[in-house]
Amino acid sequence: MRSRPPILTLLTVMVAAMFSVLCACQKGPTEQQSEQQLPAVEELSEVPDMEFTEFDAGWPPQVRGITDAELVPWDSLPGALTAELQVEILDRLFADEEVTDTLGERFAFIAAEAIGTGKENDLSPGFNAVFFSHSNNSTVNVQLNDALETVAVETIEPSIYQPPAGPGEFEEAIGAAREALIELEFDLTDLQSDGILAHPSQRTSPKAYFYDRRVIYVSFSRGEDAPPSFFALVDLTNRKILDSGPAAGSAADTR
Repeated sequence: MRSRPPILTLLTVMVAAMFSVLCACQKGPTEQQSEQQLPAVEELSEVPDMEFTEFDAGWPPQVRGITDAELVPWDSLPGALTAELQVEILDRLFADEEVTDTLGERFAFIAAEAIGTGKENDLSPGFNAVFFSHSNNSTVNVQLNDALETVAVETIEPSIYQPPAGPGEFEEAIGAAREALIELEFDLTDLQSDGILAHPSQRTSPKAYFYDRRVIYVSFSRGEDAPPSFFALVDLTNRKILDSGPAAGSAADTR
């Protein structure tokens, strides 16, 4: 009887070893998975009660003690218009007496968008332009058809709804806030400014999510990621400073 060549013996041992390892790999995770169990629903932790910071600590309000907060990226909304088309829409609206009477002398253009373009949308194709009238203290929605003719003009009370603030409103509010803080002899040198539509910290009714006037929260800080050093609440409707001074916890805060 002839003996098996050494090379065949080696290959046989290697194949047997590989088969054993393969079997073990296929068996191991299955046994391990069988030992793991998902926690029962009643064992999951409940959402804790949260407390939020006040206006003078920065805007928007933050959950007290929060860590590792991250900004969420965003894209332009569907239906956003080109700058050229927005100019054409505004030219048409400012030539409409009903629209200009509703807006008054002081107002801010917020945005314009195409409407009625979705397959499941019941609106006729056209456009919608949003303003905030400081003269009449109301949100103004103007609907146009696809020929840029005014179809409807709607006003909404500020306590019911307000759109986000527009660039012109930020510019006015930041200027007023800067002037008020400098008058109080606060040094704003090298500080960056920012602003956002303010909401009342205490609602007068369950549906009162907005002030009854146009209020912008303005902050001044040493950088994008730095906490505010100073703040101001600016009432654009009445052109008043509602509150201003060092932000809570800042180096200038002596309270």
